[in-house]
Amino acid sequence: MPAALFPRLETQLRFGQHLYPVLADYGCLVTRVDETIGLDAADALVAAPLGIETGRPLLYVERRAIALDDMAVEWRTAKYLADAVRYASGGG
Repeated sequence: MPAALFPRLETQLRFGQHLYPVLADYGCLVTRVDETIGLDAADALVAAPLGIETGRPLLYVERRAIALDDMAVEWRTAKYLADAVRYASGGG
């Protein structure tokens, strides 16, 4: 996240606030989220803290939140144990 745009963000999120309403307080409206999902293999850096063997299949998720002005205001990646994940999209 561009820290210069959100100077107190770290402090605000410590109190359990959700990210996008806090960004809206700064005048930044998230209008779209793009996600890329794929498979990856655990390298030593990821495997050690998870207590798994290197090479174990992981689900890899890259997420970008895009603001009203088309600026990317959030970029995050996550890795999950592929055999312990279920993915659902859509509402009700």
